[in-house]
Amino acid sequence: MSDNATLEFESSVDKEKIQSEVSKKWKRLGYKSYVYTYPEIPNKVFCTLDYFFGYSDEVAMFNEVLKYLRSIAKDGKVFYYRCDDFAPIIESEPHMQILEINAEDIFTPELSPSIGASMARKYLVSIESIDAL
Repeated sequence: MSDNATLEFESSVDKEKIQSEVSKKWKRLGYKSYVYTYPEIPNKVFCTLDYFFGYSDEVAMFNEVLKYLRSIAKDGKVFYYRCDDFAPIIESEPHMQILEINAEDIFTPELSPSIGASMARKYLVSIESIDAL
């Protein structure tokens, strides 16, 4: 497995500060993180984590990033995309159904970041499951 995951949230925290904090948590040789916004989508921040190779410490690092983003998200909500091909997905799109998942579900075969994950799907990570990490 090798690809990326994208997380979406609302926050008033400066992008550079978020990038600095995420970089401290998502760190390993060859790993990168990107924090960015889209001008046409106000108030939404996106964080893409490259790359997932299947190493055991990825789960712990990912969970640390998830907890941090939850702590700075305005409403506590963090959304997950298996890869960045389809981010952002706008909730107002008529066919869009956002499924709620638990944080521990992210590393199951059905939801893990993957090159073959090219599905236009956005998931809401359960606030309770993030708090339980």
